[in-house]
This record gives sequence, structure tokens and C-alpha cells, in this order.
Amino acid sequence: MKKEKTTQMVIFGLGIMWAASMAALACTSFAFPHKGRMIFGANYDNDLTSGMIFVNKRGLHKNGWEPGVSGAVASWVCKYGSITFSCVGYQLAWAGMNEKGLAISTMALGETVNPVADERPPLVSPLWMQYILDTCATVEDVMKSDREIRIMDTVDHYLVCDRLGNCAAIEFLDGKMVCHTAAGLPVRALANRPYAACLESWKKNEQFSADPYDSRSRFNRVGRMTMELSKKEQDPVQYAFRILESVRQPRNPEFTRWSIVFDIGNMAIHYRSYNNSQIRRIDFGAFDFDCRTPAKMLDIHNGLFGDIAKAFTDYAHDINLDFLTKAVQHQRPDFPMEKLPPLLQMMEGFPCLPKQKGGQAKTDDTPQ
Repeated sequence: MKKEKTTQMVIFGLGIMWAASMAALACTSFAFPHKGRMIFGANYDNDLTSGMIFVNKRGLHKNGWEPGVSGAVASWVCKYGSITFSCVGYQLAWAGMNEKGLAISTMALGETVNPVADERPPLVSPLWMQYILDTCATVEDVMKSDREIRIMDTVDHYLVCDRLGNCAAIEFLDGKMVCHTAAGLPVRALANRPYAACLESWKKNEQFSADPYDSRSRFNRVGRMTMELSKKEQDPVQYAFRILESVRQPRNPEFTRWSIVFDIGNMAIHYRSYNNSQIRRIDFGAFDFDCRTPAKMLDIHNGLFGDIAKAFTDYAHDINLDFLTKAVQHQRPDFPMEKLPPLLQMMEGFPCLPKQKGGQAKTDDTPQ
């Protein structure tokens, strides 16, 4: 019981640290369709420079640690492998895409109000994002997940798109999940104000020349540019990077630590970082997502270019612990660092379930 309580305190502390990290500076995400495939772009703006990319495996049985009011904790089987970008470490995602073509990114939102405690078991924001990638194939799946899992300690809202061409802006306002989708999402974009407020500004065609980095200004600029793509033939991935460049912080452009483009239709990820403008590509087809093979990892700030799939190495506890420790020291220097290794060991210990003859991992509900 003492060990479980300690783990809960660590997760809670990391949730608060994560919230502080994401609130420090602004981020922008958007999506647009191009010839039947969805292109999804995201900027990560923050004073925290470090980052890691993880290749996460399907078939693991995972759990949270914080209980709902009934005492139950979140428990799930990872259905889909994913590739995630993280500011903190393994199993704690900031942005990513899974092998079903579901992509998600997060932006700080000061108006966020977390749901109150209830019977649903909670997950802190980065673990909730990993849960979404583990279990959801479509935007509809993401919206339905709110019935089972309660997000906690978030100060963010989220843009999510799937391979079917559906997108949603997901916010937590007044303690409830608010989803803007389909006709309610005429502009597929998010900055750092509520979607409804940015959409109202868009409809009024407001100009913000005094502060081009204002959330409404970025939202409006992204909206215009995504709708201009159809006027002439362009490489949609390169065009997405142009949009991301247009919404970098003008006074401190290096604070955009990395820019990601998820080419959902082609199941590929492209990105560049503040200290290496070369575009790097990661193809899903290059990886085996079976949990009987090791998870993979790669420092975001590598000096590579082009196809970098072969640069990934097997997950290493010491490297990730050092990465996590430095991130926590940056955001929460008062945090007791001795609590971090037990947290990592628990997440590293998620068991790989045996496969059935049909190829699926056996769950607690699988007939014997």
C-alpha cells in the first residue's frame, strides 16, 4: 500500500509539472485534407528544450495509479502501436500518431476546468494521451472514451484527426468534455484560446497586427493558409511546414522547439527542430509494433536528416531516467528525484500479453 501511494504521489507531481511545462509558452496545431489524405501539423513552443521520440508497442496491459471515487484505477490493453513525441519520457505523450492513423496534439488552454472526481478512473494528461493512442482508432472512439476514463491535471485542449478524414477539437470546460467536430469545426485548428472564441474572431475576419502571435491571429492565419492550398498544386507536407513557420513566435523563434507534420494518409511523420532545420521522416512501415520486441527511442534533437528509422535504438532505462530527471529538474527543482525510478520501473513493467491463434493479444475478457 505504501508503494502504491508513493507512485500515486509521483504521478500527481508529474501531472502538475507537465501542466506548468505546457502553460509556459504557446503552441499551434491544424489539419487539412489533400487528395483524400489528412495532413496534420503541430508546433511545440516552450522554454523546455529536451524531447524524445518513442516507438510504443501494442499488446501491453497498462494501468493508471490514481483511483476514481469507487477505488478503481484505469486498466487497458494497448490495441495499437504508436510513435509519440514527449517532453518528459516513456508512456507520457505530448503528440503522436498510432498505426490506425489517429493523430493527436496538445495546446495550453488557460480556461480549462478539469472534471470533478467521479467513478471514472483518472489519468493525467500525458498518460491520457497515450491511452487515447493505445485504444482509439477514430475521432468517435476518442469522444466515447470520456464515458470510461476521466482526464485530470490538464491545462490543455487537444486537436485529434483520424485516417477517415474526421477531426475534433477537444476541450475541458466547466468540468466537461466539449467536442467541436464535423460542421462545428469549420476551421481545423487550435491555438491557446477556446475554439469558440477563435472561431468567432475568424468569422469577423479580425486582424491583430499589434500582436501576430496572439492565439486568434495564429488561428486566423492558419485557417486562411489551409484553405488556400487548393488554389494551386503544392507538396502538402512542405506546405504544412510553411504554415508552421508562419506561426512561430516572432520575438523568440527558437522557442518553437520542434514542428511536426503527420502525413496520416501515407502513415509517415515528418519533423524539424529548433537546432536542426533539416526535415526528418519516420515511416510506420519501418517498425514492428509487437510487444515481444523492444520499444524504441530517439532523441528529438539529433543531427540527422531524411529517413531516420534506422537511428532508433532499443529503449534504455538509464537514458530515459536521465531524460525524465532533467525535465523534472527544469520545471520542478524542488521535486524529490528519488521518486522517479520507481515510476519508470512500473511503466517499464507493463506486461506483454500472450497472443491468441488469431493474432490478437489475450485480455481478461478473452475466452479461455
